[in-house]
Order: sequence, then C-alpha cells, then structure tokens
Amino acid sequence: MKNKVESPGVKYDKVNSLVFESVDENYVNGVMSNLCITAEGSVVLSEEDIKIEGLLPKYVTIVDDREIALSVPYNLGGGRVGILAFVKSKTSNIPSKEFYVARSYYRSNSHGVWRYIPDYGMDGSYGKGRNAESLNLPITLQKALSDDLRLNGVVEVSKPDSILFGTIGLIRTTHYGTAESQNDYYYDVKPDPERLIGKFYGSRYKKTPPKDLGLKYESPDFSKKIMEWSEETEKQGSYHVDVFPSKDGKFNFMFCRNNKGQAWIGGIEVAKSKVTSTGLKADWAFGGYLTTPIMEYPQEAGDYAGEYLDNGYVDMFENYLSKIPVIQEYLKSVEVRKK
Repeated sequence: MKNKVESPGVKYDKVNSLVFESVDENYVNGVMSNLCITAEGSVVLSEEDIKIEGLLPKYVTIVDDREIALSVPYNLGGGRVGILAFVKSKTSNIPSKEFYVARSYYRSNSHGVWRYIPDYGMDGSYGKGRNAESLNLPITLQKALSDDLRLNGVVEVSKPDSILFGTIGLIRTTHYGTAESQNDYYYDVKPDPERLIGKFYGSRYKKTPPKDLGLKYESPDFSKKIMEWSEETEKQGSYHVDVFPSKDGKFNFMFCRNNKGQAWIGGIEVAKSKVTSTGLKADWAFGGYLTTPIMEYPQEAGDYAGEYLDNGYVDMFENYLSKIPVIQEYLKSVEVRKK
C-alpha cells in the first residue's frame, strides 16, 4: 500500500475530497496472494474469475482503522450496481497473519444506499440479514463506492450473479423459521440495533403519523456537515447526499435530496463503532419510520401511498416524508445555504 489514506470519521471537513487512492501493481499482487473467499454455496468466486472479469483492486480506502480495497463497479441488471471489495483482516493466533476477505456490495434501488449482502435465496433473492438497515455500509465507505462509480461508470461482466453470490452462501433457515447463515455477518454484527427515542417503531402497515416523528437530543446538527456527494441511479435519477452528526454525537444522518426538491433519510449510522471484516460496523441503527424510502412497494406504504411510479413503486414523499419535521428542517437548511 502507498501512503495511508486519510480517514474521515466524524471530524472530516473536506466534504468534496475523495476518500480513497489508487493502488499499484505491487499492492494488487499483495491482495491477491493473501485472498480468502468464504463462499459456502454452489457458486464460489475464484481468483481467475476476478482477473478475467476485470475486478482486481483499483482503489483503497481506510474506514476508521479498517483497510478496504475496491474493484470498479459492475452491472447487476435491473438498475443495481455491484462492487467487489477486499477487506483486510488478520488471524486471531499469535503472531497474527494478515489477509484479505472478498466481500460483495451493491446499491439498493429503493433507498439509494450501498449495502453488504450476507447471503442469498434459492430463487436468487438478496438476503436481508436481521434487518435491511443492518446491511447499510459505513458512510465513509458509501462515499468511496459512489466516487468509484462516478469516476469509472459500470463495466459489463459475463456472470454478475456469480460474482455477487460467489463470496457468500445460501440462506439457512433454523427450525424457528429465522435465517441464520453461519457466516461472518451473523458473528460480527450485533443482533440488536440502536434505536432512536421517539415514536418510530410499530406495524409496517400502520405507520406513526409523520408529524409525530420528532427528534430531540438525537436530532441532526445542520450546522456541521460531515461530507457530501452526488449519486445517480436508474430508478431514482440524480440526487445529492448530505451527512450531518446528531447533536449528542451518537449518530450520523445521511440525507438524500433529488432534483425535485424531495428528500429522505438514506440511513442512520452509529458514529462510534468498530468496522468488522465485512466492512459493516458492529453496531447499527434502526430508523424505523424515519428512514422510510422515497419509493416504497405498495404493500409497505400503509395509508400513505402516493402516486404510482413506472418502476412498480409508489411515491412516499408527498403523503409522508414531506410532513416529517426533521426532513422539513433539512430542506429549510438547504434553502438557507443557497442564499
């Protein structure tokens, strides 16, 4: 590796700077000669596949103290984009030995955020782990993945699903009916989330009225932007991302805003938590109704479904998100900054 990359963390103030650097051939050779692929299913990604498909490490970033190398983005179809990551880890024995673990990341259509995939179903469905929000990658890594896509675009590969699924395994269902694959995600990421103080949780079919979704000490501090970047997806078009810490320093909020002036919270991150060998933080925040996506499946929208969209989703801004106080505050802060 060349000089160590600056790690943003919560005090990063160069909001427009890249958070990764390019790697050279020696670095790539070092990763590939110490690569571990932990797939358990019938599809197993090989080093030869990585080379043939052109997905060798191109960049490296440091997320807190975790070194993560990234391939160029590849097309998964259906508007989704994948990136192959190589996460540095080490053995527990003494003396420890360093190695890299291949991990699969993709960008969600509905939320517009980058996620880790822990396992997959027999029908090719993406595993959701304990909760989809537990799969949201750290915000620094979100920016790195987005910058990677912005700089390189998407490459076409011959076997996209084999690449995505070739680092993981099939979902295993226990006799209790819960999915608990025996992989690093279930060992490294805590089973229970950090929850916000407020009326953010309950039935997905009967949401709390948006005007009642109030935050107090955990509300974002809009005077302290951590970082920002722009995204563009096939399903959602162009949108901008702004990240702010909570006033109590416990969380980081990732606000997304499209060119229609609509906004949503793409994810909430626990600020102080170690990054695991999956690239995920060990602690994760569950935003409940506060992290309702801008587009939702009709059956998930409850009484707040808006206009039916061409992509099979319904709009959630008009009837729900636009009435949430913290989103209203965010949009007002954007207007203030423009003046």
